[in-house]
Amino acid sequence: MQIRLLAAAAALAVGSSVAAAGVTSGTFSSDTSLHKRGAFSGVATYDSSTDKLTLSVTNTTSAANGGFLTAIAFDTKAGSIAHYEDPDGGKKPNTNGFDDLIRGKRKTIQTNFGKYQAGAGLDGKWTAGKPSRGIAMGNNQTFVFDVTGPSAASLTVSDFFIGGKHGLNIVASFAGMSRHRTDRAGGILTALLSTDPPVTQTGGPPGGQTSHGSDVPPPVTTIIPPPTTGGGNTGGETGGTAAVPLPPAVWTGMATLGLMGLGAVRRRMRTILG
Repeated sequence: MQIRLLAAAAALAVGSSVAAAGVTSGTFSSDTSLHKRGAFSGVATYDSSTDKLTLSVTNTTSAANGGFLTAIAFDTKAGSIAHYEDPDGGKKPNTNGFDDLIRGKRKTIQTNFGKYQAGAGLDGKWTAGKPSRGIAMGNNQTFVFDVTGPSAASLTVSDFFIGGKHGLNIVASFAGMSRHRTDRAGGILTALLSTDPPVTQTGGPPGGQTSHGSDVPPPVTTIIPPPTTGGGNTGGETGGTAAVPLPPAVWTGMATLGLMGLGAVRRRMRTILG
């Protein structure tokens, strides 16, 4: 828990120093699961010039467990709303299986880890009826969310990983596993990245939507190394990425934050950890 606290504080500090960059990115991965079967990882990118959040999610569940990732959910900063940019517009036929989990009068998503404010799932549900349409073990899919709200133009990727019960910022649902079993996994932000070119400019199908191939863009610079957390189910994690020296501008931003806003960071961390 202390390691998670320090990692989150560092992420908040660096996130504030790169807010003017327009495009901010980070990696995330599962930290725990209910039945120690399902696992996931991915890259999150927010472009404040277009108000779009892109999540490239990989199902890292072991081959022995198999199955499909059928839904993801996460939080947004207070006052912000993130709607899934569905390639088929949420209409039938459901060409990619996934729909927005926030539909109609539904304002939050009830998961096994508490309520979240944004996400996508097969047929717009947290639990799937036909899991084989989800993300198979070892594959990935990209989800694009349109973000609205008065602060959308000033957000960074860190602002989408500050909520969640028990400090779990992003959660996923799994089904169709061996012996017809299911699982639910919760994850955290593990590092902030600098990409060149930005993730949203790496090409691919229009709108950032992909099939079930492997299109996670490789990071160019790791600003914060992934924290080492004890316990939990980490699935396909490979031990993290080696850290590189921080740019001078980042050190300056962190130093300024430490002198002028340490109290704000502490208050924000209390909010993160509940």
